Amino acid sequence: MKNRSTKSGLLFSAAVGFGLVLAMWASVFVSVTTFEMRQREGVLGLDRVRALSDTMAALQALGVPGKDVLEDWDLPRAERDFARAQDALARSAAASAEAFAGDPALLAQYNEAMRTLIIMTERTGAIFAAVERRKEAQLTRNEPEVREASDVAAVAVAQLDQAFTQAYSLLRVLQVQESRGAEASLGQGTAVLVRTKWATGALLLLIAVAVKVTSRGPIF
Repeated sequence: MKNRSTKSGLLFSAAVGFGLVLAMWASVFVSVTTFEMRQREGVLGLDRVRALSDTMAALQALGVPGKDVLEDWDLPRAERDFARAQDALARSAAASAEAFAGDPALLAQYNEAMRTLIIMTERTGAIFAAVERRKEAQLTRNEPEVREASDVAAVAVAQLDQAFTQAYSLLRVLQVQESRGAEASLGQGTAVLVRTKWATGALLLLIAVAVKVTSRGPIF
């Protein structure tokens, strides 16, 4: 009877120890999996923030040639600069679209902001056309035409600025949103590790107690 009691006690202690080890493994597994998921979300968010920063900078550069040409009236230079800015923006915009490809809602939000790009391009073309018109009017000494072309260019610049502000503001909202989301994901991942540390410590303590009790012999 005593041997049976001793055997039962050992089996019970072994079962408790095994259960605690299994619980610790499960806790660590779940925590590591959650941490990796939060890290991926955080890194993806930061990648999107960087892509948006590049796109916003390229968008800003796109509006420069149309305004600078009204200072020096050098149309060929402005057209070259505008073509280079378009190429740079196309690359940045493609990178941003790829970054949001996995989230249809965010991609739609991004595409909505970039729709004003069409207006910016059209308004820049209107500025260049007005500059060319002004140049031709100067050659014929048609002062009224010169003034009218200058006025048309000024209006087009104002419309260009308005389109840029709209696009930039929408992209900025998206950028802030992604930045906060990335920060939250990384913070949650860190919190998971902290909780795992304390949970693992508590389970190790329980395992040590179980081993100590077992080493003392029968508990029944």
